[in-house]
Amino acid sequence: MDGSANAFTTQAALRPRRSTGVMAAYAAISAPLALLYLPLQVLIPAYYAQDLGLGFAAVGLALMICRVFDMFTDPVIGWLSETTRPPGGYRRPWLLIGVPGILLSVWMLFAPPADAGVVYLIFWSSMLYLAGTAAIIPFNAWGADLAVDYEDRNRATAWRTGFGIGGALLGLGVIAVATVHYGEDGGPILAALAIVGGGLAAAALPLLFYAPDDRATHAAGRPKLLRGFCDAIAAPGYPRLIGAFFVNAIGNQIPAVLFIVYVGAVLEQPLAAGAMLFLYFAFGVAAIPFWVRMAQGRLKQHVWIASIALACAGFVVVPFLGPGDIVWFGLVCAVTGIAFGADMVLPASMNADQAEIYERDAAVAQTGVFFAVWGTATKLAAAIGVGVAFPIIGFAQPAGAIVGAVDPTLVAFVYGWTPILFKAAAALVIWRYPLDDRATTTPATL
Repeated sequence: MDGSANAFTTQAALRPRRSTGVMAAYAAISAPLALLYLPLQVLIPAYYAQDLGLGFAAVGLALMICRVFDMFTDPVIGWLSETTRPPGGYRRPWLLIGVPGILLSVWMLFAPPADAGVVYLIFWSSMLYLAGTAAIIPFNAWGADLAVDYEDRNRATAWRTGFGIGGALLGLGVIAVATVHYGEDGGPILAALAIVGGGLAAAALPLLFYAPDDRATHAAGRPKLLRGFCDAIAAPGYPRLIGAFFVNAIGNQIPAVLFIVYVGAVLEQPLAAGAMLFLYFAFGVAAIPFWVRMAQGRLKQHVWIASIALACAGFVVVPFLGPGDIVWFGLVCAVTGIAFGADMVLPASMNADQAEIYERDAAVAQTGVFFAVWGTATKLAAAIGVGVAFPIIGFAQPAGAIVGAVDPTLVAFVYGWTPILFKAAAALVIWRYPLDDRATTTPATL
């Protein structure tokens, strides 16, 4: 390790932990972002497929195209966030540009014209993903900048995740109230979410100026675009981490995009979807302090595996539920929601660990690039989730069925057991992850 790397380590060790106020000011913008992105996963696909009559296969393939396109923007944004310093800080200006772009795109997607088709969906979804990339990758990297050590990265991630799930819960409350007034008409519900999310974003953006954004403790070296991306992927232990995260994320995406369809077609309780989502996220946010405590003094990967096992136990009963089994499904949502709390905190914290280790050893600022790799994996998983689940249930429609009709039995099995396969694979991959809190010191042989 050279002198600059030693300086980086020394400076990082001398930094005090950030105050609660700083962490809250940084994390607050997660609430409106989560509120606005939640419908994109669980409401928009079904709305365009059924309400607007585009069909499940067409919507699934369209959203997969958007996600694949979106993956290529992550390395560029991650690299730019490390190699440039816009006026006002390293990370903050990206959010001040990206969040308004998110709000515009959300409005266009959530309140489409009556003749909106596949091209409209692809264009505005792509614009939303581009603006989201510009905001979210620097935002996540900023959290790693604020943390000072292995366990403090759990704290920074927990603050961001807690506000995010809080925003999701608020969004579900908006859905519940709007459903009372508008029934199952998705258009007014989505418009109400756009209005509330926009107001919340306007309130949260000024708080970002309270969080430090000077990156004074970071190494002076700057990565090359392609080389930085490749170096991050090849970092010791990282293939296991990013591979496990990617496979597990597919296991989360498939039930997310099928949630509304499952509640309506299998349980035959479409008006209960909002309450079930609220239950899921409420248990998720309540479980975050538990998972953070569980990870203290333990290897994060082992705690994550325990949460994966809990999620699989919840999903295993899903195909056996039928019309009216809403109480049993509520129990499933509670169990899988608790497990989801760990998914939201521990993998991202481990990603920040990897970035810190690389910067310390190589004396090259790379946090934004690591989160760009993370974002690419997230988007590819989302593309596969919607691009696999929707076409399967769309192409399996009975001959002559109306557009949007589904086979409830097929939906139940895809929703319930497909995530188990992906999550079990993720647990196997991450089991021998070689890094720990000592450096996160000397990697074991993979």
